Amino acid sequence: MPDRDDLVVAAGFGGGPRVDGFSGESLAAGPVRLFADFLAFEPGLRNGTYVAAGDVNGDGRAEVIAGGGPRVSALDGAALFSNAQVRMADFFAGDTSNRGGARVAVKNLDGDARADLVVGAGTGAGSRVTAYAGKDLAGAAPPEMFALDAIPGFAGGVFVG
Repeated sequence: MPDRDDLVVAAGFGGGPRVDGFSGESLAAGPVRLFADFLAFEPGLRNGTYVAAGDVNGDGRAEVIAGGGPRVSALDGAALFSNAQVRMADFFAGDTSNRGGARVAVKNLDGDARADLVVGAGTGAGSRVTAYAGKDLAGAAPPEMFALDAIPGFAGGVFVG
């Protein structure tokens, strides 16, 4: 049987910050959890949680990246498989007063064999797209690789990925 990509899901706008992951091999027959579901942010968050997965630290396991409010968190993938939530990074991306969400995606942008993080501004925060190097996602706010205004003058937010 060929390898299948796994599935990471979270609630959209109006839902809480619960994140869950399922084995791609199991989806057709009945989903099997990869790790225990968890809250990526405070339980009262109701502006949706956006998720992506990619190996940002180069250990061969995909980290789960969650965006909620203006906040972004990267959770260590190896720890998740042991049902522990270890935050590698936790920072505000964009306007800290905006509650329209932080939309996230991962892609290797700099050719170093690690996934890098791309964040799109949420509703009401314009159309800013910001990228961060995976190697810099540890601890405090990482430096920006680049940032751009995808649609100048548009305030509706932008999805990335």
